[in-house]
Amino acid sequence: MGIVRKFRKLTLHLLATANILVVAALIATGYAGHVSPAAHPNFEVLALAFPIPLLMNLAFLLFWLVFLYKYAWIPIVGFLLCASPVRHYCPLNFSKKAPADGIKVMTLNANIFHYHHDTKILPNPTMEYICASDADIICLQESSIFRHRKKLTEQLEHTFRYVAYEHHKHHERLAVLSKYPIVRHEEIAIDSRKNACGAFYLKVGSDTLLVINCHFETSALSGKERDQFGDLVTRRSNSINERSILHKLAFMGRRHAKQANAVMAYIKKHRTKNMSVLVCGDFNDPPVSYAHHVFAKEFTDCHTASSTGPGFTHHAHGMLLRIDHIFCSSDWEPFECEIHSKTAISDHYPVTCTLKKRQNPKNK
Repeated sequence: MGIVRKFRKLTLHLLATANILVVAALIATGYAGHVSPAAHPNFEVLALAFPIPLLMNLAFLLFWLVFLYKYAWIPIVGFLLCASPVRHYCPLNFSKKAPADGIKVMTLNANIFHYHHDTKILPNPTMEYICASDADIICLQESSIFRHRKKLTEQLEHTFRYVAYEHHKHHERLAVLSKYPIVRHEEIAIDSRKNACGAFYLKVGSDTLLVINCHFETSALSGKERDQFGDLVTRRSNSINERSILHKLAFMGRRHAKQANAVMAYIKKHRTKNMSVLVCGDFNDPPVSYAHHVFAKEFTDCHTASSTGPGFTHHAHGMLLRIDHIFCSSDWEPFECEIHSKTAISDHYPVTCTLKKRQNPKNK
């Protein structure tokens, strides 16, 4: 009997030690996004691993609650220490109905409309969805390619009262579709090979709303490497070029850091007192990344503030990630931020949120 008790005690100590190590990994991955990958690129790769210790710590919590609740303090302390990254990754909010007089915003990577025209005989599903939406402001990334530009432009401008575009040479084309006048717009220099960010100034009543439409550097992973990404996480295959994938992810994180800093510098330079700001787009980075952290320090993440669950906006190649984000300045309150996961019109799901002006906004 003594041997059984000793074995049980040793097992519990080993499990408790393992849980402590998981908590350490949770902290390391959860706050890795606070370190700029421009200087330390491997921290971006570390942040991508955050869901693993998060799920493991949750499993430990359930285990301790069922079998020996006095050890439950270990995972609980871990969650408390990582409250901010856990909330950004998987928020929990009570549902609040969106006000009828709010402004509905949508962001969508249109994936070049699958390279198809929009015609009466063969309607383009992405175009149909956009034109049938009741959104007041829509930020599109990858909104068309050159040979289809004229036809798609005509269709959008026929449906929306105000349409503006920003280009990156012959590659990226950003679009903002609006029910409010777009008084001016310009490209934000982000030092990218083919992606772009644009600033669009909208007149909403007597106020100016600065809308930033972002598409940070697209993943450098090949199609085969994207397919292997899930295998890299779960170790299901030995045929993965792990070093190549991790190197490319670190390279991408370094570029995202510089691009996010460039956009934030633009906002600080051009934002006037009391000017509202909306930042939307395809960040190609999850909610615990450095790029996300740059904006979350200054603005409200609408998904974190008004949605529940992790939510995935990208679904191609088995890479389930939330990389499309909507941020707003603190003079707006977000409601019903929703990822339309049943609308497979692109490799990204549309994201919508309704914003309502606060009565007594914070000075931020």
